[in-house]
Amino acid sequence: MKDLRDDKQQTHLGFFRLGVKVVVLFMLMSSTALAERTRSCRATVIVDPVEHSAPQYATSFSVHATVAYLTLVNQARRWARQWAVECIQAHWADRDAPQPPSACRRIQAAWPDIPVFPGYPFTRMSADLGKAICDRNPDKLAVVADVKLQIRGDTGCIRGGGTGVDPHEEHLIADDFRFACPGRIGEGGGFENVEPPPTATEPGFNVMPNTRLPGNDLGVLDVSDGDWRACMAACAANGACQAWTYRNRFQGVSSVCLLKRAAGPVIADSCCRSGVRQ
Repeated sequence: MKDLRDDKQQTHLGFFRLGVKVVVLFMLMSSTALAERTRSCRATVIVDPVEHSAPQYATSFSVHATVAYLTLVNQARRWARQWAVECIQAHWADRDAPQPPSACRRIQAAWPDIPVFPGYPFTRMSADLGKAICDRNPDKLAVVADVKLQIRGDTGCIRGGGTGVDPHEEHLIADDFRFACPGRIGEGGGFENVEPPPTATEPGFNVMPNTRLPGNDLGVLDVSDGDWRACMAACAANGACQAWTYRNRFQGVSSVCLLKRAAGPVIADSCCRSGVRQ
């Protein structure tokens, strides 16, 4: 009888030891599988001055996503790409806020210990990008630039897969945004919504108040505040210039003239006055 009890105890002990081994093995496998099921895309934010000789600024960060099964890793990258775009668009829309929006602080509920945006580089986005591009252009009182988001990575990070030497997906976040350089002429960016002067009846141009012409930039000129005719005259004197946009003064930042090689789309915006060569 005693031998039978001993055999049962040994059997129970054996099952217990086997159970412990299974649990440990499962934990190890789960940890390894979790790492294998996490994928990332590389996001790069670029501030690209419209004055082509001016240096750019770019900074990159990773976006991670985790899926339940190894067969879905491409979906993880598609999520990472989508979350990167949503984050940067949301942060730019609220660029003066003191902290990133919730879209940039995303957490996957099933895997809260795996950060989605490790090393996200922005806090107050307008100030961070403004300081960075002004540091790259120490001779400028202000820098007019496009803000772009580029995404790189393996299958799933780029819609269509990407082609060329440097395959990437690009999103235009803002065009012709003016960054005032702190310590030179004040803080801030953008342009106040003020009413432009009455429409000009100048020969050679169709002049449009409350409009801007994005893109197709040929050059940037500083002009006297309120003197949009100086911008028009500069375009008239440049054979390659087919259109111009004059931006009004904003928070102590002087006005600016953008010469255009082509008119492109016409955008209603009280920031500006534009003209197209007849």
